[in-house]
Amino acid sequence: MKIVTVCPAAEADTAKVVAMPGSKPAMTYASMPSAKVPRHKGRILIKLAPRRTLTSIASMNAARSGACARRLSHDKMSSVMKNSTGIPGREPRKHSHRLREFAPMFDWNDMRHFIALAEAGTLSGAARKLQVDHATVARRIGALEHALGETLVDRLARRWRLTDAGRDVARVAEGMQAQAHALERAVRSRQTGARARVTVSAPPAFASVFLASRFAELVSRHPEIELTLLGTQPMISLSRQEADIAVRLTQPTEPSYVSRRIGSVPYGLYAARGYISRPSDEWRFIAYHSALDHVPEQVWLLDFADGRRIGFRSNDLLSQLAAAREGMGIAALPHFVAAADKGVIELPVDREKLSRDIYLLVHMDMRRQAAVRLVMDFIAEKFTNDFHDNEQ
Repeated sequence: MKIVTVCPAAEADTAKVVAMPGSKPAMTYASMPSAKVPRHKGRILIKLAPRRTLTSIASMNAARSGACARRLSHDKMSSVMKNSTGIPGREPRKHSHRLREFAPMFDWNDMRHFIALAEAGTLSGAARKLQVDHATVARRIGALEHALGETLVDRLARRWRLTDAGRDVARVAEGMQAQAHALERAVRSRQTGARARVTVSAPPAFASVFLASRFAELVSRHPEIELTLLGTQPMISLSRQEADIAVRLTQPTEPSYVSRRIGSVPYGLYAARGYISRPSDEWRFIAYHSALDHVPEQVWLLDFADGRRIGFRSNDLLSQLAAAREGMGIAALPHFVAAADKGVIELPVDREKLSRDIYLLVHMDMRRQAAVRLVMDFIAEKFTNDFHDNEQ
């Protein structure tokens, strides 16, 4: 009798040996039962007596050559299962569900790409979020569907839409991702040295005009820190580790964030030199998109405009500055953005001045990490030094 393969049985201390008739024994088991041997489709099925440690086959080749098998613990038996049929050239049988628990069900990187698609809503949005091309996102999601055996996305002509199964997976995956980020934050927070990567997010104008030039001093002081500065409009997530530190003009509502007020930024109304020599009823104004009519500087500008025409809109402060410099109208700009530009002047207005508080944010898990703490203290120091005259 030639031994073909060994499969775990339902109990932890038993095993089934599948054998083919008409050949010499390859090995002998001490606990071979003497009961009647059952048969199934030409194969002899021999069930070993229960034992805590089972004698198994070291490899298929060793078994075919008659080599003696070494002892393996029960939890390693699945490693010798290459072909459940035991017949060369025939397709392997699908293993039972008991075997699948020995290997991961899917690749977590595939799941990350699927989560990005669920959050962004589009393939291109997911690609931008992960900084990969859209073909990579599509390939990863296809691999996840294959691993799970479910269609997660309807691939329509103009867009991809989650199926019911996809929405269910996305809901569960959000919790998995949150736990994965929590684990990573826990590990990173235990790093005691200053050598680390730190990512800072700030509104675009703050990033490019204020922080970028000042970070040169920080890098000179601490070359061991690998610093990344993101000038982003959307409020990125510290919980998902899209950044370690955030500079915002509003207080956070997230309970896991720790915030610190580090100063206030004054605003003024700026226009090209000579613009205010025009009749005031001909003045035009430069504003944000109407979706931002609720923000303080937009409210302040519209109140001053008092129904006069908005001639140009942009959500980027540097674009507003450029438009004002070219005589397109009057813009409400932070002093640190416009005061040094010789192409514009501040309008002398008889009304209440505007300033906005600045907040420094960090996730509560990361607030004591050495490198993060060092960068936060540097940013706070620079804002305090530059805006101390605006403190009330």
